Amino acid sequence: MVSRALWDFQIPELAGYKFIFSRQFFITGELGYFVYRVPNYFPGQASSTGGLSIAPSVGVQFGVFELGIRSDVIVNHGDLSAVGFLLGWNF
Repeated sequence: MVSRALWDFQIPELAGYKFIFSRQFFITGELGYFVYRVPNYFPGQASSTGGLSIAPSVGVQFGVFELGIRSDVIVNHGDLSAVGFLLGWNF
């Protein structure tokens, strides 16, 4: 049996601003719309939800690399939120 979690996916449309307040520390705020889609096992019975999304994050930069922690919250669905870690590079 395949877990339903393998088929769930999220589609964010976010815009934001990254503020670097020292040489390497930053905070980021993003605002947008978030769609969370949960397909069903039977065709044509998928469900989706979405809403206003706020995604603040904090982190540290090391040259072109950055590490951070981020929280995604869908405002009008209080039970849908996630906390994650950022690992990336600037180009």
